[in-house]
Amino acid sequence: MIADVVAGWALVLLIALTPFFLIPTAWADIGATKLLFASFLIIVALFAWLTARFAEGTILLPKSILLTAASFLPVAYCISALASHAPAESFASGFGGQDTVAALALLFGVLILAAVFYSN
Repeated sequence: MIADVVAGWALVLLIALTPFFLIPTAWADIGATKLLFASFLIIVALFAWLTARFAEGTILLPKSILLTAASFLPVAYCISALASHAPAESFASGFGGQDTVAALALLFGVLILAAVFYSN
């Protein structure tokens, strides 16, 4: 299906182009621009994969202890963000922080996509 091809290429582009991606501006540092680029490609890949799975009518995830253990990380980050003194910045910082709940959710999405695409 075409959506699977789009999702696969989005992951390949994520791996290949993220080290070289840079927006030369004063308002965004290097980490924020790379996170912006990665966010775009991850969302495209997840949307394409979900579209393909809904078209098929089934969503199959590989049975993995790593996926099970990693699923607790976003939950722990949410609890930590709720208990922090600045919950809004802990959930999604406007400065492209790599240690926010939003960034960890994106990384967890990449882990799921990698497990699905590269488990065969």
